[in-house]
Amino acid sequence: MFIGRKKELQDLEKLMKSKRFEMPVIYGRRRIGKTRLIREFVKDKRAIFFTATQAKPVDNLEQLAKAINALDGTIKVRGELSNFQQGFEVIADID
Repeated sequence: MFIGRKKELQDLEKLMKSKRFEMPVIYGRRRIGKTRLIREFVKDKRAIFFTATQAKPVDNLEQLAKAINALDGTIKVRGELSNFQQGFEVIADID
């Protein structure tokens, strides 16, 4: 159940439909639902959701590759990503 974030979801929807490049910054105290808000927003959209962790870069690159591959089944990262620049280039090439 997701309650009480209707305004925030509407704001994000408005930004997404904008014809301009926009990047919302979502910040706040710990444990108030920032990640849940983003997950709820992207659940019915074609989006890549990836959260880096304090792990080895190779582990984060593996998770990023999985997030890219999970997009909709049409994008496949061949082999492993060697760095984040390569991952961002793959994302930039997605139609």
